[in-house]
Amino acid sequence: MCLATITKTGLNQSGYGWKRFGIKKTGLHSVYQDNILPKTKINKWLQAVKIQCDTDNNSNKETYMTGFHIFIKKVDAQNMITFSSFTTTVKRVKYRKGRILGENYITYTDQPTGTCIVADEMLILPARVKK
Repeated sequence: MCLATITKTGLNQSGYGWKRFGIKKTGLHSVYQDNILPKTKINKWLQAVKIQCDTDNNSNKETYMTGFHIFIKKVDAQNMITFSSFTTTVKRVKYRKGRILGENYITYTDQPTGTCIVADEMLILPARVKK
């Protein structure tokens, strides 16, 4: 899961969004940073490990530093479940140091999957209790 296109850089945003996680016996796991976050924690700020990555746009490659890809719309995060070969869930998250805005992409589908912000820090919010 990488950005296909980058629409804005140099941001320093905070806000709320949606993140897809894998479900394992030991708890929630970050799907694409599993070795970095072997077991994610709710209500604890998590730090992304940043590595250099190329966008998945073959006609206009750009390089960016990765982080947590957080979907702006819940429906886009939920649509990512369609492309999973393992059990996943979507959680509401709060983010800080959101620095890049772009269109997310899954390499083997050749289809964009929604607008994401790439953030350095993320907090998984507890589930809302329905009344």
